[in-house]
Amino acid sequence: MFKNQTIELNRIPVWPVAKVIFIVSSIIYFAYFLLFFSVIAKMFSSFTSNLDPVLDESFSQIGTFGGIAVFFVSLFISGVIGFISTVFSVIGVIAYNIVSSFVGPVKFEISSDLLLAQTQNHSLDEGAILQIVRKEINQKEQERAKPQTKTYTETDFMPQQEKKEEQNNDENPVS
Repeated sequence: MFKNQTIELNRIPVWPVAKVIFIVSSIIYFAYFLLFFSVIAKMFSSFTSNLDPVLDESFSQIGTFGGIAVFFVSLFISGVIGFISTVFSVIGVIAYNIVSSFVGPVKFEISSDLLLAQTQNHSLDEGAILQIVRKEINQKEQERAKPQTKTYTETDFMPQQEKKEEQNNDENPVS
């Protein structure tokens, strides 16, 4: 009833993978380290305020510098980790491309109904689907409403043998 379609992953392009991995990992690690260093700075400031009020005043004066430093340190570390993760992912992609050229690609099986739904309706919202259904219903109603008229001739009521003889006589008139 349903046919399965096989998709082969022959080769993975290196540059698009590198761009995506660098951007995504840099953003994730930046948010992580910004949160991490902010929490550490807040813990350190509360720790120093409990120890010595003079020390607390000196840290409050450099609070703005500490916030800027946390931002740039987080940015730098996330960039370095993003670069390292990009290097490892590119190595993985190149290794896959080399191995798949010798061994063969990875194969996926997708059922045809899933593939059909993905290609035809992937960007349709509920309103667009309802419009398609209404259009199909209207077409079927118009087909049913068409008058079914047929004109009959004498030959329609004759047995098959007589029809053939009459057609032969029409093609080859006797003079």
